[in-house]
Amino acid sequence: MKKYAKPLPYVAFIFGLITFITIFLAGLQWTNPITQDVTMYTGLSISFGSRYLIINDNNYSAFAFNIGTSIAYILPFFLSLCFFVLNQILKLKEGKKAVLMGILAVSFFASFILLILIPNTTMSYSVIFGTRGDNSVFANGALAYGSYIGFISSILGFITAAFATVFPIIDR
Repeated sequence: MKKYAKPLPYVAFIFGLITFITIFLAGLQWTNPITQDVTMYTGLSISFGSRYLIINDNNYSAFAFNIGTSIAYILPFFLSLCFFVLNQILKLKEGKKAVLMGILAVSFFASFILLILIPNTTMSYSVIFGTRGDNSVFANGALAYGSYIGFISSILGFITAAFATVFPIIDR
């Protein structure tokens, strides 16, 4: 069993990296109900906020900062990178490595859930004549290909990290 468990932290790191890279791909798409034109927005713009309908400096619509989406894209990569570095520097024993991989598995699962919820949690607001309106859910939004790649990578990372957690227990 040990020979199968040895590369799992590296594989989990790669899945964390893929999840992070998807922040630069299309994360949300909107279809105009009248013309059926499709507009795609990157995970970066829906996570950290950006203007998407600009008339002038005083009249525009924008995405609000979304902490959940930011966590979904960044947390698995950050934790897998930290665990990878800790493992290389400290040469962790199997028990400690299993605990860290369990934490990583939870972060991958949380990322999976948060990425699925992107259309329901993405908030936008409008500024008209310099006055900001209230935040509201971005209407008619749907997941785009980057979100699909991200949550598939997250679920595969979850499975990998879960196996890396369970293998040391089974191997005893």
